[in-house]
Amino acid sequence: MTHCQHCGSKLLKNAKFCHNCGEAVVLKMEACNACNTLNPINAIYCIGCGESLRTDSKQESQEQNRDNSQKKQSQQPKDEELDKDTYVYKPIFSITLTEPLLMQEEIKSYFFQALRTTVQVISDEKKYSEYVQTFYDSGFNFYFGQRRRQLIHDLQLIPKLYPNDIDYQIDLLVDNTFENLLDRFITTHTRELNDWQPPDVTRWELVKREDLDVEKMIFDYLDIADDDDKHYLNFISVPLPKLKNAHKSFLFAEKTERLLVLSDQTIFGSCKEGYAITNKGLYWKAFFNNPNRYFFEELYDIRKEQDWVSVNGQYFHVNEKMNFKLLKLLKKLRAVYGSPSMN
Repeated sequence: MTHCQHCGSKLLKNAKFCHNCGEAVVLKMEACNACNTLNPINAIYCIGCGESLRTDSKQESQEQNRDNSQKKQSQQPKDEELDKDTYVYKPIFSITLTEPLLMQEEIKSYFFQALRTTVQVISDEKKYSEYVQTFYDSGFNFYFGQRRRQLIHDLQLIPKLYPNDIDYQIDLLVDNTFENLLDRFITTHTRELNDWQPPDVTRWELVKREDLDVEKMIFDYLDIADDDDKHYLNFISVPLPKLKNAHKSFLFAEKTERLLVLSDQTIFGSCKEGYAITNKGLYWKAFFNNPNRYFFEELYDIRKEQDWVSVNGQYFHVNEKMNFKLLKLLKKLRAVYGSPSMN
């Protein structure tokens, strides 16, 4: 039994006010080790920065099971072609749809986790606390609050709209919302903190497929420098042997497709491994792996792994910066072209 922090009287169970002095019951608070924000004593994640406040045995067990599951998946043969009938989808976000107040905390925690992941790529993780401070000082937290309320409303509709596909549709909705929020925050408020500036793609936030200039959007997202000798955008200048090797190795495009980007990821410049993007899909071949191809309409599971990107369960890797930009591009293409249901 707890005691009133004002008069010391023993409090009744679940009392919100002291029966002796009438003062409101003050919950015990603890400070977050990362940002010093005070949190309710039983909180799992910090309401200020999203950091985990405790690691009890249950949480450790869950994290261990998740790590083992990820490790098991990462050990799958990379040359095995996976489709929606054989690929077991792993939910990304665990959202409690029946408790709006808890949903607020969960969404904010996941957002700050996504922000930390972004900071690790575009800046120094040691500056993460500065990004969090900017989140509040810039007033972006108010914009975030508005978007979060809309997100909660939309999430609560999912069980009715997609009763057989709840986990996947939750991930799509949350992931797309976070991508748009991070684009706006990083582009507008943290330029002085960024070690390198990701391309400004906020113009594409609300684009619809019928209004899409896919070539322009791809070039905006990838923002390939003129001195990047691994990427070819002007195919008149691509050496013919490289183009032939790409076609023989992984670029099995249809005659109606228009080639937009070709990247040679081989050491000696043979272009037998690399990736290509057409106006319809993504083609690639990693070292020691079989070639892969997915049309934009077929993109359903796009996620960052440790130092590579998983595209429908398949290994994809270029380098850290290009992985970051391609990950965002593929998620946007998935959103624009309509994500297929997992069921």
